[in-house]
Order: sequence, then structure tokens, then C-alpha cells
Amino acid sequence: MSSGRNIHADAVRRRSLYAAAVVVAVFVAYANVASPIYAGLDAKESIRDNAYIERLWPLTDAMSLGLLADTDAADPGSKGGAFVRRPLLSLSFALNRALLGHDPAAYQTVNVVVHALASLLLFALVRAALGGPRLGERFGDEADGLALAVALLWAVHPLQTESVTYVVQRAESLSALFSLAALVTVAAAATGGT
Repeated sequence: MSSGRNIHADAVRRRSLYAAAVVVAVFVAYANVASPIYAGLDAKESIRDNAYIERLWPLTDAMSLGLLADTDAADPGSKGGAFVRRPLLSLSFALNRALLGHDPAAYQTVNVVVHALASLLLFALVRAALGGPRLGERFGDEADGLALAVALLWAVHPLQTESVTYVVQRAESLSALFSLAALVTVAAAATGGT
């Protein structure tokens, strides 16, 4: 029985180390993202100059930022903007401002944190899929290592750069975060949380 406990403890330690490696990779890859300017299309109009995210109450305001089509500052190619029917994104910007202030670097840092969390969820999802009942026999021993490889590739892939570094592209990172959270929850329910 002691041997089984040691094997489990070793697996938990290994997974914790792998998860830490994913987080470190994200923060190393995006170490220079913090900038004193609002980067990205419409960031100034949608974030810096947007009165809706000045306060959290009433919540309906914080969750319903004005459409860029209604502002004079919006350029013709961005009419409708990033905030059309995205209340959680809007609320995340209002919370960001309430907790961390107006500094663009604070918004960019939160984007990096959201991306790191999504990368961790991807690690958990791939590990659950490869170590689960259908694929466990074939990939069980390598599930953690393969999950690490997939999560690291996702975490530092250049295609992720825009969704992490452009403030208003948090919509894509949040979408990935919530989608992966739902899939991890389903996988945990299907496999009994293994």
C-alpha cells in the first residue's frame, strides 16, 4: 500500500512540475509584453477612453460597454468593435481597471495570466484524454509528457501572440479559457476525476 501511495505522490509531483513549466514558459515568452501604450486595434477607444469601465456598479454598465460604432473615435474598419454582446469581456476590463488601475501594462499582464490559465487547462485536458479509459492503455505512461508537449506548444506558439499582447484580444483568450474549462470538467466527470 505504501508503494501505491509513493507512485501517486510521484505522479502528483511530476504533474505539478510540468504545470509550473507551462506557467514559466508563458511568462518567459511574454516577459516583454508589458507596455506603456495600449496595443491593438481600438484599444484606446475600447479601454482607455471608455467610460463604461470606469466603475463596476451598476453591473449592467460594466457588462455592456458602448459599441464602437457609436463613438466618433472609432475608425471605419472597426465599427461595432470588440464589445458587441460580450458582457464577460467587458466585465473583465472593468474589474481590471478597478483592481489594477489605468496602466496598459496591467491589462496586458492580465492577458498573460489568462493565457497561462488556458495553457494549464489544455495540459489537464490532454492528460485526461490520453490517460483516460479509451487511450490510457496506449498512452497512459506517456500521457503527462505528451500533455506537457502539447501545452508548451500552445503556450508559446507565435499564433497566440496577438490574443495575448493586444489588450482587446482578451476575448479570444477568455474564449479559449472558458471552452477548455468546460472540456476539462466534462473529461473529469467522464473519467471520475482521474
